[in-house]
Amino acid sequence: MSIESLKQTFDLKFQFLHFPLHPETPDEGIELSRLFPNRDPEEMKAVGSHLRHLMEEAGLPYGKRERTYNSRLAQEFAAWGDAETDAVDRIHDALFTAYFVDNRNIGSIEVLTEIAQDLALDDKRAEEALRHRLYSPKVNEDWQRAWATGVTGVPTFTAKELYVYGHQPPEVLGRFIKHLETID
Repeated sequence: MSIESLKQTFDLKFQFLHFPLHPETPDEGIELSRLFPNRDPEEMKAVGSHLRHLMEEAGLPYGKRERTYNSRLAQEFAAWGDAETDAVDRIHDALFTAYFVDNRNIGSIEVLTEIAQDLALDDKRAEEALRHRLYSPKVNEDWQRAWATGVTGVPTFTAKELYVYGHQPPEVLGRFIKHLETID
């Protein structure tokens, strides 16, 4: 059972809450070995293999990642998509592919406007929103909410003040949803 099938089975709607995962990452990105300087190369390989395995289990593509990028502008792009388009799910999927498969810099306005164009969205409006940081307040609000509610990683699923942290098999999320249905 995938997230998409969970949405259909339980008639769910997801609302994305943006979260500051490594906000200290420079705009141009950083090698993972520099982001985690205290981890030895073998440990980094093991973590990468584990992540690849989780992605394969979930049926998701995963490229070879040796670099990470600052996701702040990508979050603002997604906030724009949520507010001004009906394509927020497609935007998140495209950001996932750009980052985890193609290893593109999702902190780049040029990359984000290309994604908007690829999705047949108004790339000029997306660029304007990004250059003028129109959705920065929304992302700031999300970050504050994440910190206030104790969110420390992604993904985090929450409803009715209950939380499920980290990658979970869809069956676990299904049980979580069924439990929520029993709570007033």
